[in-house]
Amino acid sequence: MERLPVGLSPEESGLEFFPESAREAARVVGKALVWCFVNVFGREQGIMGAGRSAPPKQVRPWKLTTSDSDLAEEVGREFRRIGVVPEELHTIAVSGNSTNALMDLAFADLFAQLKLKSPSLVGTTIAPPTYIGFSTFKPVLPDPDVVGSPDDTPALRQFNRAMRYLEKSWNAQPLRVAEVETKVVRQMRTEDVLGMLRRVERRPWGLIREDADGGDVDAAFEYGLRLLTGLGCVSNRTLARVYLIKAATSPASPPLLKARAHSILVDWYLNGRQHDFRPRNFFVSAHHANEAAKYCNLSSSSSSSPLSLSPPGVGAEADDRLLISPAVLGYMARVFERQAVAHPEARVLYKEVVDAVKVRDRHYEMRALRMERKRLRQPNRYRCAAVGCGIQSDTGKMLLQCAGKCDPDKKPSYCSKACQKSDWSNHKPFCAPGLPCSVIDPSSSSPGSSSSSSSLPRASGPASKEGCYQIPVRHRDGSTHFISSSSMKPELLREQYSSSPFSSFAMSISLNCLVLGDSPELLFDVTIPKSEKVAVLKEYIKRKNTPRLDNVHAPHLEMWQVSLPVDGLDARPEHISTMLTDDRKLRLPNKRLSTIFKDGDPDDDFVHIIVKVPEAAVASVSGPSQLLRLNCFISGDRDDQIFCIEIPKDKTVDILKERIKEKWGPRLSHVNSPDLSLWQISFPIVDLPSQDPTTRGPKMRPERKLADLFSTEPDEGHIHIFVRLPGQGAPSRHSGPPPSAFKRTIISVDKVGADRKTFCETRPSDAPSNGGKPRTFASAQEDPDQHIPCNRPTASRDALPLSLLHPIFGQFEDDADHCVPTKEEIGLALEFKEVMTAIYDKEHGRRVALHNVFLADNIRLDPSIITRKVGQYTTDGDLVSGRFRFLIAELKNEVVSGSAEPYFQAILYFLETTRKLAAECVNSNLPCIFVLVFGPYVAFAGATWTDRPTVQMLSPAIPCHYHVTDAKMENMLVRHIAALRRAIPALDQYYREYEANKLSIKRNPIHPYPTSFKSEDGSDKHFRYDSHMKGRNLFFGHLEDDGETRICIKFVRHYCKEGHEFLAARGCAPTLHTVERLPGGMFMVVMADVSENYESLFSFLKSNAEYQLAEEHLEARNALSDKVRACLAEFHQAGFVHGDLRDTNVMPPSKEGSRYQFPVKHRDGSTHFISSSSMKSQFLREMKEHLDQKGVDWSSFGRTDHEVLCWDYL
Repeated sequence: MERLPVGLSPEESGLEFFPESAREAARVVGKALVWCFVNVFGREQGIMGAGRSAPPKQVRPWKLTTSDSDLAEEVGREFRRIGVVPEELHTIAVSGNSTNALMDLAFADLFAQLKLKSPSLVGTTIAPPTYIGFSTFKPVLPDPDVVGSPDDTPALRQFNRAMRYLEKSWNAQPLRVAEVETKVVRQMRTEDVLGMLRRVERRPWGLIREDADGGDVDAAFEYGLRLLTGLGCVSNRTLARVYLIKAATSPASPPLLKARAHSILVDWYLNGRQHDFRPRNFFVSAHHANEAAKYCNLSSSSSSSPLSLSPPGVGAEADDRLLISPAVLGYMARVFERQAVAHPEARVLYKEVVDAVKVRDRHYEMRALRMERKRLRQPNRYRCAAVGCGIQSDTGKMLLQCAGKCDPDKKPSYCSKACQKSDWSNHKPFCAPGLPCSVIDPSSSSPGSSSSSSSLPRASGPASKEGCYQIPVRHRDGSTHFISSSSMKPELLREQYSSSPFSSFAMSISLNCLVLGDSPELLFDVTIPKSEKVAVLKEYIKRKNTPRLDNVHAPHLEMWQVSLPVDGLDARPEHISTMLTDDRKLRLPNKRLSTIFKDGDPDDDFVHIIVKVPEAAVASVSGPSQLLRLNCFISGDRDDQIFCIEIPKDKTVDILKERIKEKWGPRLSHVNSPDLSLWQISFPIVDLPSQDPTTRGPKMRPERKLADLFSTEPDEGHIHIFVRLPGQGAPSRHSGPPPSAFKRTIISVDKVGADRKTFCETRPSDAPSNGGKPRTFASAQEDPDQHIPCNRPTASRDALPLSLLHPIFGQFEDDADHCVPTKEEIGLALEFKEVMTAIYDKEHGRRVALHNVFLADNIRLDPSIITRKVGQYTTDGDLVSGRFRFLIAELKNEVVSGSAEPYFQAILYFLETTRKLAAECVNSNLPCIFVLVFGPYVAFAGATWTDRPTVQMLSPAIPCHYHVTDAKMENMLVRHIAALRRAIPALDQYYREYEANKLSIKRNPIHPYPTSFKSEDGSDKHFRYDSHMKGRNLFFGHLEDDGETRICIKFVRHYCKEGHEFLAARGCAPTLHTVERLPGGMFMVVMADVSENYESLFSFLKSNAEYQLAEEHLEARNALSDKVRACLAEFHQAGFVHGDLRDTNVMPPSKEGSRYQFPVKHRDGSTHFISSSSMKSQFLREMKEHLDQKGVDWSSFGRTDHEVLCWDYL
């Protein structure tokens, strides 16, 4: 038996490893098994001391089995990934019941021996750990992005996330004794939330993560909590745990920070597991609670023991000792006490937190006792006398007293004037000296009474002034808790109490449910707050019946409210159908359960809810689980390349895609499995040599289960699955390599001019208001000769990013993301926002208002003032520099206004204004910026010319009607307006310089604008582009001052210069010349071009298909694998990861890569190879067979190196 992860010392807990799925566990389990093969299997004993004699080598149990099908599949995949050679280990068997029973007995004996080694009697009470299964455990995790209503604005969602961040942070903060003794109430204020949002703006997640990775434990805590709540970043529950563990276990963390981190981690193991809570989750969460209690003790003042108690009222104000946090208190009340019944050893193992709860309870009991004595002396002073109000207070000054002549000790108190007025008719007869008290019920439960003090954690947050209103909540077990607030008015507190689910253990009901058609033995109960809705009850029922209802959409469940005695239900099953009437059916999903179950708690001896499951779902769930044998065929393959996939029927289409990719290994290494397109067909295999398979209907959807698609056994003589790779068109036997494998020569400037002229002639002139209509524009886009790359309707892979065609577009993107706006730019943006949010009767009113805003900033957009026209069409606004129009504005009064789409219309305005200039100014891209306005939204786009117009968005559609507190949206708008304001003079200056020097400018607009780079000595190196890799931002060229120096120029969003230099120094990558950042965030990477001497593995395998499978090339294939593995191992050990390792990026020397070789055994027993780079493999094979028959000694042919393939470049 071994501990996971392998290599832990006895002092380490190993809590960092807590997988929740087979995929998470597979890497550690696979590593452990490999370690065991090398260090343990076949030896006397493992590291845990469980020894046995080593069996003979030939009978050693090298076959691996597990009872978990998911784990078997993922570990087998992990073995393939890391390169485990024996293929029999790639398929791990799922053990049967008899094997599982034997293993359980063996483990029970082993665990019993371990318990005997325990020095105390506690070990004897510990039950053996349960098996961690993944295939039947599907945790339902909360979605941090679902906050409030789906209709909430992004600003409100972010506000809610900030509230949850503060709530979790404050509830993880240990309480000080002084806060308990003096009744300090903590509350969350709007200012606190806004302050947190401002911090997120100042310290974005990237900076926090960088500090956390650099060893800052406070940053690790904050980043983990941000990931958990989704505040200012994409929520990631798994990664959140990594950083919280770092904060909790780092030696640099102070005790108080460790206590807070452990407190938050307690709840991590509980989320989403209300109906499938496993013992390992309980023990790990209890461990974190215990650690939190330990560090609270370490953080407490050294003046007195943290667990000691001061006398009531003595030194309370100065007592800075710590009690455990509200988060831990809530866990102990809700989870620990209930689970400890089944696991009594927990009370001993986690004694520190159990004792800490007792100490906390004692402090609250002492405070409650003082409060009770105080209330007994003046019972009327702390409770509103109005009948049915229920409001109480912790200090008398919070309530009003009657100002009449009644005796002071009999005066009633009121929480508000309204309550005093409503009680006047009751109190008026007694409002005189010497008369009895008018209060009908002066008794009340104390908010700190012992019946409740131990089970309700107090809220935590910034301290507020003493004094609050309270309202009692009485539970079914007789206990009472209080909702308190020091900021709400009494009326609002009563309203919140009556309408919201204030507690997870109050106002709940338990409903007995039965699925229609099930026997009464399958009755199940669901406990749910009464304030929840019918739709939520359906979700609870679905979770309760996992995995049976895993593929059922909860809203599709039908439910009826019934009242049927459980006893005798078997004898009268027909009575159920008589109860399923329309008036009993729960139709409205938004109806609250409190309006359905009005008469208290339902009787436990009755069935309350009948559930009907969709028939199709039931059939799918109960379907067979045997294997399917599917014959598959890839578009363009030969008829002898059919392959078979065996897969369980209960798997989905996306799993089938993964199996297909694994089957073909290197061939599909560059393809993501979700990008494969599959069709279900039934095509006779015998017809394949004469015709291609045809596909009809839609592609197979990834979520569909194979059992639903193949209800009958497939015919073995047919093809069942047709596969098309990304980028392939119609089925063809000669589809060829993907587009990225081809170079395309850069066309000359003269050819660019001719292509521009041809395009303008092919696409006729049309009024933009007509051509911009969606149907008209789409029709033109379908014609390849008229198509304008604008990412509508689909993205164009061949079009370069605008930031590579002209630096002004890249600068616009940089300014829109990072610029610091000036006072003038902010003023312009705010004026722009004001007129954008106004409502206008007609488009003309909006246009005039916007023109006036820009005119005040000396930007004249109104064409009617300057009398500029584009041909015979007038824009909504534009700017010109001489004869060049560099800004076009297109406006729509509201989103639904007009028949032409503003983006399409602006594109056509640009086409019309540049028709003549495009062929004349062939050495310019003619850059132009679009301002698109539709109602209160504004967006920015860029347009330019290559061989035809190319248009791309530079921003999202930015709403101007955001909330006044939405700083993020306002910053986005201000920066984009600032970027526009800066781009206008830059474009004007560009056209002025171009017009003055257009004859001397040597610029080919078809390739990126950079044509030089800084060398290591600081000098400028100029280069020319020669060819372009189709579909990628990858170019090849040469240095101008040295035509022999070939270079490769690539443009990427991210690049690791250090990683490239590391590989280049070891001869595994081309020489790197430079990595330069360009405006807009793209990086230009210039390296040596080795394509003339090296051939990509993709091209080599395409022209030598037999190399992949032929036995005679096995050693050469192994040599390749060893080379790649060795290089990658060194690369990974240096801290780098290769981001795109596939056959097109592995390049052997072109001469040696195509060399065929055959093994030759000599008389002395040695083996060498005969090889040739010119002979075909079949001829070489026949020659070898012929000479073998003649008995010719191969040594006369000379000997070649055993490892003939030299894979120098990756």
